[in-house]
Amino acid sequence: ILMAEQVKKNLKIDVKVVLGPHPAAFAHQFELWFSEDGEKGAQKAIENYNDSIEVAIDFCHEGKAVAIGEVGRPHWKTSEEVLNLSNKLLEETMELSRKENIPLQLHMEENGSQTYLDLERMADRVGLDPTKLVRHFAPADVSTSMVGKITPSVNLGKDGINTLIETCNLSHHGFMLETDYMDDPRRPGAVLGPKTVPKRTQKLASIAEEKGIDEELFFTMHQDLPNMIYGE
Repeated sequence: ILMAEQVKKNLKIDVKVVLGPHPAAFAHQFELWFSEDGEKGAQKAIENYNDSIEVAIDFCHEGKAVAIGEVGRPHWKTSEEVLNLSNKLLEETMELSRKENIPLQLHMEENGSQTYLDLERMADRVGLDPTKLVRHFAPADVSTSMVGKITPSVNLGKDGINTLIETCNLSHHGFMLETDYMDDPRRPGAVLGPKTVPKRTQKLASIAEEKGIDEELFFTMHQDLPNMIYGE
């Protein structure tokens, strides 16, 4: 939030903040604290997650953030207990999302359409509109048959352009593009740099007409859809 305020003040650029407990934080805390203190440690990890969600909701209501995330479940091999608890906490967070009318940004494993199907079933169980679930680092296939009603935020490397072109007109309500850039001096340029989204957009625009892609697509993914989910 402080970083966003500095950007707004110094660069006069509006910034929308998304914040919340990353699934790795819960998983690592659970494993560490459980090994140190058994069930007490496990409960402490759960309480820490819930407290983090509560604080994130408060910041959203104060207008300092627009969504909660990344939340989700581990995308690496872990114990069944951690995975089951992560799923339980995610579904509870979805229920809070519905009650508080706050969108969620999700960090999930890569398991094709099954991942999206799992998310949509969770959303249905708690009565949440699945379009308010933004899947971060989504693959380039944005067809409805793949993503259902979830909102994919695509990390578009060069190798994904053809897939996106083939499926963009088959999406349910659109998609967004992202970089997942980390400003880490030890890893310059990781994951995709800030210039990637405009570069990929220009690339898509250059072949849009010959592929029959409506130019409205670009307004949808960069303006209309973000405004619909996160607010103008």
